[in-house]
Amino acid sequence: MKSRARRTARDLRRPPIDRTLANEVAARAIAEAVLVSSTELIEADDGDASAPTVPVVVCLWDRLDRLPRLLRSVQHSVGVRPQIYLWNNRADAVDRVLDDVRSASSAPVMVATSALNIGGFGRFYWARELADRHPLVVFLDDDQLVDGFALAELVRDARPQTLQAVWAFSFDNHREYWRRRQVRPGEPARYLGTGGMVADASIFTDAALFGCPEQYWFVEDLWLSYYARAVRGWHLVRSHAEIGMIFDGKDQYRSLRQAKSDFFRELSRDARWREPLPSVTLPAPRSKEPSLDPA
Repeated sequence: MKSRARRTARDLRRPPIDRTLANEVAARAIAEAVLVSSTELIEADDGDASAPTVPVVVCLWDRLDRLPRLLRSVQHSVGVRPQIYLWNNRADAVDRVLDDVRSASSAPVMVATSALNIGGFGRFYWARELADRHPLVVFLDDDQLVDGFALAELVRDARPQTLQAVWAFSFDNHREYWRRRQVRPGEPARYLGTGGMVADASIFTDAALFGCPEQYWFVEDLWLSYYARAVRGWHLVRSHAEIGMIFDGKDQYRSLRQAKSDFFRELSRDARWREPLPSVTLPAPRSKEPSLDPA
């Protein structure tokens, strides 16, 4: 247990990543991704055949024990037909990941294993791969608790040129990231967490999105929020979906507290990032059908 804790602590104090190497590793991971099916016949509920197919990308690192439960939860979603794409940053545990998928999943799952831990950016590479086939993509974290209705709620919130997420904050300053306020569902935000997010997938086709400063590579959530709002002029909004999470002390944000504040200050030098948030609040969608039609 102590050696594992020391390994995790050392990894979280990693030096800046080599962006070229990350691109190469990601390209190889996707090229060698495998479609994993159950080794046993599992009675799966196909649900409504007319429900929209939604790609769900999950990044794996230090909570492999939660993977079976998360797979079952996602695949029991109501109102959508999820297709799961795993980004596995634990190359040393690939056999365990594949075995868990075979034993727990009621439908095939795509698994990409990265030879290098490239952090949450892995989900962006998957999203880029999916963008030519899907107008939106959903991101989940391995510490989240997903019920049968969460995905449909996220997808109903989806709009063009918009990111929506359950973790959404505004700031009353331009220097300290941790002085923030969670906004209400439907309200605009300056920052969104990537866990429990639905995004217009077209943003991940931007080459510039993958130009995050190397020293802040593992603060990809803040970078995406900045890029979407300041560079692309997109909307960031808190979703009406409700997704819980577990608090097990494995959250990487603890090691990234200073990095997030430093990066926040750097990004705040951009006047586009400092612009006041719009005052419009988006109502909860009334339609039961997910849509990317403009609000």
